[in-house]
Amino acid sequence: PFDGEMIARIIQGVEAIVFRYQFEPILSFVVLNDRYIKVFQQLLFDRENPVEDQTALACHQDVFEYLEAAGCSHARLDILHMEREMLVSTTLNDKIKSALDPDGTIAPGRYFT
Repeated sequence: PFDGEMIARIIQGVEAIVFRYQFEPILSFVVLNDRYIKVFQQLLFDRENPVEDQTALACHQDVFEYLEAAGCSHARLDILHMEREMLVSTTLNDKIKSALDPDGTIAPGRYFT
């Protein structure tokens, strides 16, 4: 179960990381029940600026690792972290993928091996 203390700790940690990278923290929380809350964190930056783009990626990675270390699970992975998680469950994913897409026509080379 989550409580106000846990939420405050998460907000503090995420804000500290985001401020360190000189972005403004934008956090949203969606409470589904007393055991499940979704945390959304956005980074607004200029994608045309290569420095800001790299800085945002580094910030995203630090926030990702912080939330993981804090015991928060990820409801949906971004494509930057998908490969790492897929290594854990490759066998099951391969079985599902081959059963549903035997010719490998759906998203070849993405999401599943």
